[in-house]
Amino acid sequence: MLCSRFLRITHSKKGFAGLMDRGFEWLRNGYAWSLGHVLRHRLAMMAVFVGVLGATIYMYGVVPKGFIPESDNDSININLRAAQGTSFYEMVNYVEKVAAQVNQNPYIEAMMVNTGGGGAGGQNTGRMNIQLTARAQRPLSAGQIAQTFRGPSGATPVSGRPSTCRPPCKSAASRAIAITT
Repeated sequence: MLCSRFLRITHSKKGFAGLMDRGFEWLRNGYAWSLGHVLRHRLAMMAVFVGVLGATIYMYGVVPKGFIPESDNDSININLRAAQGTSFYEMVNYVEKVAAQVNQNPYIEAMMVNTGGGGAGGQNTGRMNIQLTARAQRPLSAGQIAQTFRGPSGATPVSGRPSTCRPPCKSAASRAIAITT
């Protein structure tokens, strides 16, 4: 009983646990101070809120939208897919027709074309990797050039509905052409 009169119990932690406790107390005290400051200046904080809200709405209109922003890296990839059951030789003819139409563009520097492959049932697919001239030497961006390819390719049975795909992207249609920049 006498011990309880002379000894004082202190609950202080040392080491890493003490550091964490002191850090948490510092954050809590800072939050209490800032909350008190905001509650004392309600009208000014409402003005700041309206200003931030207005700036957010303005920036929504200014900033480009999209999951992956457009960038012109002087290349375009075209993926062709024909209906199931299309033979390899038919697909070669279709890809050659599309390649001839695409190759008429004066801003193409080089092009590589693959037909078939890609595992089981891949004989009805074609791929084109197109290298464009340098951006400084052409007036159109890669996206604008890709947009011009969507129209002429409609003459072949592989065209389907044009869509822009960026990986990972899978077309739901059985026949499609995907042009990526």
